[in-house]
Amino acid sequence: MSTRIFSFLFLFILVEIYSYQAFKTVFRKKKLLRNAYIGFHVLLYLALLGTFLLLPETRGQIGMVVSTIIVGLIVPKSVIIFFLFIEDIFRVIRGVGRKISALRPATKEKPLPHPTAIPRSEFLSKAAMATASLPFIAIADGIIREKYNFRVRRLRIAIQNLPPQFEGFTITQISDIHTGSFDSKKSVKAGIELANEQDSDLLVFTGDLINNRIEEIRGYEDMLRSFYAREGVFSILGNHDYGDYYRWKSRQEKADHFQRVLEAHSQLGWNLLKNQNHIITRDGENLALIGVENWGEKRFTRYGNLSEAVTGTESAQVKILLSHDPTHWDGQVRSEQPGIQLTLSGHTHGSQIGVEIPGLIKFSPAQYLFEQWAGLYQKGDQQIYVNRGFGFIGFSGRVGITPEITVIELVRGV
Repeated sequence: MSTRIFSFLFLFILVEIYSYQAFKTVFRKKKLLRNAYIGFHVLLYLALLGTFLLLPETRGQIGMVVSTIIVGLIVPKSVIIFFLFIEDIFRVIRGVGRKISALRPATKEKPLPHPTAIPRSEFLSKAAMATASLPFIAIADGIIREKYNFRVRRLRIAIQNLPPQFEGFTITQISDIHTGSFDSKKSVKAGIELANEQDSDLLVFTGDLINNRIEEIRGYEDMLRSFYAREGVFSILGNHDYGDYYRWKSRQEKADHFQRVLEAHSQLGWNLLKNQNHIITRDGENLALIGVENWGEKRFTRYGNLSEAVTGTESAQVKILLSHDPTHWDGQVRSEQPGIQLTLSGHTHGSQIGVEIPGLIKFSPAQYLFEQWAGLYQKGDQQIYVNRGFGFIGFSGRVGITPEITVIELVRGV
């Protein structure tokens, strides 16, 4: 972990050095602008450091604002490295050339460049800053508009031996609401209404209702309560719902808060599956909806008990698992519960930044952390769908990875 952190800091510092080099080259005659550049970044990083020292009640929102600004600056600045690295290569070549020339007999001096010609370093710096403006515009759009540009993704999922009674059964999946990050009730309401318009048989929520505290849902209760499906709304817990990332005064305070989280699901009219299952019966055929508590790898605490969750589902012809973290699928589900045909997860957010062009490219930093990070995956007779998330956290925006409302139709596999 420490090696990864130091590598990140090294790259972070390298980006800033190259960026300032380009800025200084372009505005070499404007000392006031250069000083303003330095002053702004000093204040920005002091604010970032300050978020770790502030009271827990204010750290979350301030931290998100600061991190959003940093993402909005660092990603475009990374483009600059490419151009200035080229200039550094030219400098090395010129330096080697001068040393070689010094060993040769004196020759006739070459004419000096025309006084109006733009130095190569200045040209590359200007080109770098101009190119960097493109991702900056995309990130700005992601912060202002795209984070609430809810997209309905519809797909058919084939289930082996699906009973005819469940042919065409529809499920709307919502994940990672992260209520504490929202700043537009109007936009959130529009997203919830869009989910309800899908008129599905079942609506499932796959974890992370909050960032840290249940008080974050204040003002959104009526909207969240309006989620609807004919067979009901079912939910599970995500890693953020346990309060593990908040500085509590005592274990008892954390336990009391967790109890309020559980009560909130009930008050919203959601059926919370806490290592439990619910059987849906149609004309004698059963579909088991299984909900497991958060089960993650590495730094994520494991609360899930899969064997407990599946108890009583033996008679179900169809088994669908709600598990927040997609690493659970390869980590336990596939090896221990081969009878679970479909797993629905979230957690990754698709990193909230990436590029998705159907049939051409699907890229996000999330793919370096998760084998299954967005969309449908299959191994053998088992499948997993990873929802890209309804809300956002950390970075207050989305670039190329839009917030998602998934609509799944079950069809009979051959």
